Amino acid sequence: MHPQCSPWLLLVAATLASGAEVPSKDSSPAEITTWTFDMRILICLAAVVGALALYRAIVLSVHYVRTLTCLNNPTQKYFMMPNSLYASFKEHVLYAATFRKRHNQEFRLSSALHMGVLPTRFQSVFLACVLGLNVAFCLVGIDFHQPYVKTLGVLRNRAGSLAVVNLIPLVVLAARNNPLIALLNIPFDNFNLVHRWFGRIAVAEAVVHMLALGAAKVHLSKCCFMCHDTPLIGISWLEICPGSNQ
Repeated sequence: MHPQCSPWLLLVAATLASGAEVPSKDSSPAEITTWTFDMRILICLAAVVGALALYRAIVLSVHYVRTLTCLNNPTQKYFMMPNSLYASFKEHVLYAATFRKRHNQEFRLSSALHMGVLPTRFQSVFLACVLGLNVAFCLVGIDFHQPYVKTLGVLRNRAGSLAVVNLIPLVVLAARNNPLIALLNIPFDNFNLVHRWFGRIAVAEAVVHMLALGAAKVHLSKCCFMCHDTPLIGISWLEICPGSNQ
């Protein structure tokens, strides 16, 4: 197998795995919402890749036209004039340091804990959007007025599903032979930085998943103890304490 094919095969396998449990007509509204948000995350990431590919195609087209123009007209002055708007965008957004002059410096929580490098201002905006989407998709649509354990169940499923979906870009961006490097002309270091942050987001969502699961079990166990040690097996929260919102 060619080494450049492996990321795409992993992407296809992960996508098929994430879409294996497509909600049926009998699925609950919470399950349908969770699946919808999973697909929206993937669509947003695909849209970003498409936008970067379009930007790359425009840059290559401009370079080609400039080359032809300079070959046929050595006295032309059009391409000698810089684009002030684009130059300002690169200076203040694309290549600018996030904080003051700290550009591509190591970010450490301690002398033994290395967290990668500080992102540029443009990368910070992108990472903030990714983080905001994940937080929003974890919380939007959850009815916090329903029973406590049922709310935790929806949050548990939502966070766990999003953690699995984030493994797709996590795996694809980790490869040094990532085909997006040549397609988008983006250095591996940039992909590695985004890869690290996708990993942190996935781990955080996995932790939320486990905390919601544990909190629901602890709360349910306390309710069973208050209900004279009622067995947990085969008995739902509503059957144990109907009508309770605590």
